[in-house]
Amino acid sequence: SRMDGEMAALLREMKDRQEIYDCLMRYCRGVDRLDRDLLLSAYHPDAADDHGTFVGTREGFADYAFDLHTTYQHRTQHHITNHICEIDGD
Repeated sequence: SRMDGEMAALLREMKDRQEIYDCLMRYCRGVDRLDRDLLLSAYHPDAADDHGTFVGTREGFADYAFDLHTTYQHRTQHHITNHICEIDGD
């Protein structure tokens, strides 16, 4: 029925939004805890990362970020205070 289709579409959008948010949280926690596997899980295997001062593979970014944080910082903490996600198609 039409209602079932609308409910399925809404459920899919909510699931997609949650998965995107969870990915952001894995990234933040991975960097903050120097957890390489967790950080890498936030990227597709063939992803490219562009942080301005670093452009390269996800593995290269992990090396770069962990070296930066262990050399120049005692601790890090990400704060995600606003999260807006526009979903357009698949």
